[in-house]
This record gives sequence, structure tokens and C-alpha cells, in this order.
Amino acid sequence: SLDSTHNIKKHQKLAHKKSASQQKTHHFNAYTFDDKKNSFGLYFFIGIFTSPPWANWKKIVSMTDHYAVIGNPIAHSKSPIIHEAFRLQTHQDLSYEAVLAPLDGFAPLVQTLVDKGYRGANVTVPFKLEAYQLCNALTERAKSAGAVNTLIFAKDNIQGDNTDGVGLVNDIEQNLQVRFADKHVLLLGAGGAAQGVLLPILLAQPASLTIANRTLEKAHFMVQRVAVAHAVCNITVTTFENLFPPQLKQPFDIVINATSAGLTASCL
Repeated sequence: SLDSTHNIKKHQKLAHKKSASQQKTHHFNAYTFDDKKNSFGLYFFIGIFTSPPWANWKKIVSMTDHYAVIGNPIAHSKSPIIHEAFRLQTHQDLSYEAVLAPLDGFAPLVQTLVDKGYRGANVTVPFKLEAYQLCNALTERAKSAGAVNTLIFAKDNIQGDNTDGVGLVNDIEQNLQVRFADKHVLLLGAGGAAQGVLLPILLAQPASLTIANRTLEKAHFMVQRVAVAHAVCNITVTTFENLFPPQLKQPFDIVINATSAGLTASCL
């Protein structure tokens, strides 16, 4: 009859839809679960019941990158202000904070930042030499300086760089429009900051360079380590007390304070 024929066709359509659904489901399950290597399928399957995968991708892309500057003292640092301006200019999603490290706790603090997922950190007084020892990979300028002011965290690797010297020379020559070439330069200090700027100053070809420090031994070591291989000018090493005897009355065109005296308003 017409009714029975209609019912048969109806059941055939339902059976066909059910069979197609089963095939589709079977294929979908094979795609998401049987193929363990296909993580996208698994995330897509979960996403049906939670949120689409691109929502998670958006969160990953916009995840804030965390950075810090480490020192002792640290309240004087302008780095957070500078990096906030950088963030606004580049529209980069980042946070940057000043962190006070115990004088005997620099390495554990760095490890804490790594464990928390920080991308890197800057290092200021008095930890630049310690930061150098902490790194298991170094840029050429960091090796030359023997000091590190920039730490880059990548998996189990801590890479060290030194931007002190190139930043200082570029700032003086480009922003202040004062060239080092043929100038008489006085560098105060022989610590990590001084080591970082020594080679870039020498490469800028001054007429002379005088390095003054509390102890001659440390200043001589710095010169022997860096300046000998790149000496293009007369280099004099002296103490603060003997900075201006008769034989050193040459006027200086550029004076660079690489000591921590400016942070505490103390005398050299």
C-alpha cells in the first residue's frame, strides 16, 4: 500500500542517516583519539564542549611576558619607567618590575624568576659579575666585558648579554652629539659596569683613556683582560687619591662614573 511504501522509505532514510552518523562519529573518534599524535583533533573535540581552539590560541598569543630588573639597591632604577614607555610604543603585552635581591641571594632569586615563567631580566649593581658566572651561554660582548646586565631565559638555558657599553656610547654620541674619537676620557670604577663599557669606549677611538679605581689591582686586571687586545689609545690606570698629580693634569673631555657612589651620594 501507499502507507507501507511511505513507511519503508521513511525507515530507509532514518537508517541511512543513522549509518552516516555512525560513520561520521567513527571517523571523528579515530581522528581525535585513535591518532594520538594529532593533538589538534583532541583539542577540537574538547573545544566543542568548552570553547573553540582559537579562543585558547588568542589567550596564548596575548599572554603577558614578565621581566624584571634585579639589584641592591633598586629603588633608584628607571628601568620600569623606560620599559613601560617601550610597552606603550610597541603595544607589546609585557610587565616589568624592580626586584630587590639580597646581597647573598642573587642566584636563588634568578631561579625563582625562571620557575615562575619570566622571559628575562636586567641586572644592575652589584650583581653583574655574579650574573656572568650564572650564565651557561654568553654573547661575544658579554664575554669581552666579563659582566652581564641582561639575562635571557629559554627552557633550561640562561643566556647573558651586556648592553651597557653600546648603550652608553650610542647615547653620548647620538643623543648628546659628543664623539669619543680624539677625546680624553676618564672612567671612574673597575666593577661590572666599568667592564661593560670599556671595550665600546676603546672601539670609539678616544685619544686617551684614564681609569681610576679604589684599588689598582682590579683596574689593572680589567685593562689586561679587555684593553690589551683592543688598545687603540694611551691607557692610564690610577687610584682616586692619585688622580690629579702633576703628570695627570690633562683635562678630560668626557667623564664617566661607573661606580655606585652616585646611588648613595657618597664620596669616591
